[in-house]
Amino acid sequence: MARARNGGDGMMEQIEPHTFGRRLQEHRRSRRQTQGDIATRLGMSRPAVAAIEAGQRRLPPELIVRLADVYEMPVSQLVRSGPPPARLVAQFRLPGEVASDRDDLAAAVARLEGLVERYVALEGLLDAPLRPLPPPPYSHSPDRIEADADAVAEAERRRIGLGDGPLVNLRDTLERESGLRIFSLDLPGRVAGLFGLSPVAGPCVAINAAHPATRQHWTLAHEFAHFLTAKDRPEITRLGAFRRQPDSERFAERFAGAWLLPRSGLERRLREVISRQQGMKIADLLVLAAEFGVSAQALILRLEDLRFLPAGEWDRISSTHVDLMAAHRLLALPEGGRDVRRFSRRYVLLALEAYEQDLITEHELAEYLELDRLALRELLSTFSRSSVESEEGMAEIELDLAVPVAVDV
Repeated sequence: MARARNGGDGMMEQIEPHTFGRRLQEHRRSRRQTQGDIATRLGMSRPAVAAIEAGQRRLPPELIVRLADVYEMPVSQLVRSGPPPARLVAQFRLPGEVASDRDDLAAAVARLEGLVERYVALEGLLDAPLRPLPPPPYSHSPDRIEADADAVAEAERRRIGLGDGPLVNLRDTLERESGLRIFSLDLPGRVAGLFGLSPVAGPCVAINAAHPATRQHWTLAHEFAHFLTAKDRPEITRLGAFRRQPDSERFAERFAGAWLLPRSGLERRLREVISRQQGMKIADLLVLAAEFGVSAQALILRLEDLRFLPAGEWDRISSTHVDLMAAHRLLALPEGGRDVRRFSRRYVLLALEAYEQDLITEHELAEYLELDRLALRELLSTFSRSSVESEEGMAEIELDLAVPVAVDV
């Protein structure tokens, strides 16, 4: 534990290193200073300052006194104890329907919290915080759920610049543009996703790693709706959990449909198909569903809502006992494998960069990426070398992804 002396007043109270590091980071950012600025004033390296902010160094009292001088504040204020930040586990009101399900949910929430804290530690090491453009505040009225959801979906597509076509790389887009930290985790079977606001890192989401890709795609849009309208209220999204859906769930479901399947984009694609072949077939709907990354059922129900198809069309198609999975294979549509990546691309690249800069050891990198030593060595080999074909046959070339690139913007 870090300890500090306040002049001759004796030893200050203890403070947990990670808490102390986050406090230093907050003070630095509030003063619009970089880790390099602080390092210069302390006569230290920037990586050393990054390690302090990440809570990876135990500080002697003399250094804490110097830090207080740099930040121009009393030592007592810098190391003061305070109420611990609210934990995600405490924020979620876990249901008690089935004891085993409740235990699994509690474990998943705790797991999500730990991964988010690791993510923030990596950002602290590299002084690379996530800086999304925050969306404006949205709300919805009980008597205008559908209209409000449609309007918010259209506004968010416009804000992010997504147009009205299919959404690709949705997970990376939501992280980059809106700051959602998204992880793919093992969740109870009927739980599609979790959304919570981390006191350390902001909004975070877990999607069920075992669910099909189309379900995961829909879940991400659903959780994004909770983020847009109820940031401070954790949510557990279950499949078929409500006979009578609460307003928040009705809004999130409607938003997901409107955001993933915008009216204008669907109408344009339907007109293209109809004008080309003078009609629409079930096969065309399957192709369209695969294009937009949703299930055939989700697409057809959305088209019913928009009155592009007659009401009850999904029930009619279902009653014909058409084998949609076999049709999917027959049409050679993309499988859209479920997303089992525990970490986002940005998280992995941050971990690799920290390793390349000698800010973390190989053992620590393995812990960050949750890989055994053999798998890690294979990953590092992939990132350092690549095979190319030449006149002499296959040859190995260096593949250094950290080479600087001059950009003029």
